[in-house]
Amino acid sequence: KHFWKHALNLSVPEWRIFDFTDFIVYLAAWAQAIALTAILAWFCNRPCPTHLSFDAMVKLFAAGFCLSTSLAVFWELVLGMFTKAIINLFMAIFGVNVVIDEDGYSGSWIGLGAGSFARTIAARTGDGDDFIRAFGKSHPIFYTLYIALVSFFLAAFIEETCKYFGYRMVEHPDFMSQREIEEAMTVVIQQGEDEDYDEDTEQRREELRRRQQEELDRTDFSKQKKSMQSLGGAITLSMVCVAMGFTCCENLVYIFIYSGSTIGMEISILIARSFFPIHPIAAAIQSIHIVEREVEVTRTAQLGRILLPAVLFHGMYDFCILLIDFLSNRNGNYIDEGVDFAGLLSFVVSGVIMLSGIAYYFVSAARQRSRLQVADASIESGQSVLI
Repeated sequence: KHFWKHALNLSVPEWRIFDFTDFIVYLAAWAQAIALTAILAWFCNRPCPTHLSFDAMVKLFAAGFCLSTSLAVFWELVLGMFTKAIINLFMAIFGVNVVIDEDGYSGSWIGLGAGSFARTIAARTGDGDDFIRAFGKSHPIFYTLYIALVSFFLAAFIEETCKYFGYRMVEHPDFMSQREIEEAMTVVIQQGEDEDYDEDTEQRREELRRRQQEELDRTDFSKQKKSMQSLGGAITLSMVCVAMGFTCCENLVYIFIYSGSTIGMEISILIARSFFPIHPIAAAIQSIHIVEREVEVTRTAQLGRILLPAVLFHGMYDFCILLIDFLSNRNGNYIDEGVDFAGLLSFVVSGVIMLSGIAYYFVSAARQRSRLQVADASIESGQSVLI
């Protein structure tokens, strides 16, 4: 009976015991991620079958859920603490003091010197982020720049980089050539200079060679005979699977750690995040330039070019949401006749940015698909001439 009475002891405003209803939401979060992955997989296979196996999709999803998320949490934590420490240090050196008045926080420049440094340190209440936010109440330009740093670097750049390396860390036979698989399956047996040679050793080697050849004869290499369009679609689907694993883990964190005070809040967070699949869209944008590098063999498609469009898209989304939240809290979230204008504005802006990212992907993918069709036709015509 104590199975569901599992409390998480974390520093959140209000916490509840994890009960059966929370478990239902937990299953719903997984169902949402799996269902959206299946829909996106169907979509990626529409123009041309990708021939990406279910085994590869599961491993890529797991890489996003475990590896990419772990890397992102680590680097966001380390670099976030470092960034806040540097900002607080400069505030202390320049004598920025923060006081609390009847209207909330206010900040003022109080000069340089050791005395100012001491007063600044003494004025701090809470952690570094609280101090920065407090100063930003009366210095909105400073806090807007801070939001931009957090959105584009600490969030978008780190997360998109971790998703990219989540894709790179999975080496699956679906993306290997037949020659590479044969080499991996073949054990090179060399007789060492000091190895004792006898008839039994030679018989074991012959038996091993025979088994390896039988395994090669039974192996289906059809997945290694992809067209350029199929390979490009497989790369896109792979990036989307990594992103969905990342999204699933992030949704669980948002639902049960950041916002898990009530069951209604958990469900609303899950529904809201389902409407804005930013991570898979950003991953699909990344895949455009990964295909340029790995399929079209474009030398200019290096890591910076792969990440930049996705980072700008992801960072702009986070920046607008955080900026609207900051301005609404600073100036008062005006609600007229039960309408939350800040929330409505966030919803509209999020939708516009998401649709812009989707449009960018569709336009870029269509152009790339045309180039790959021409390349496939050229390869087929060359083979026909040889025949």
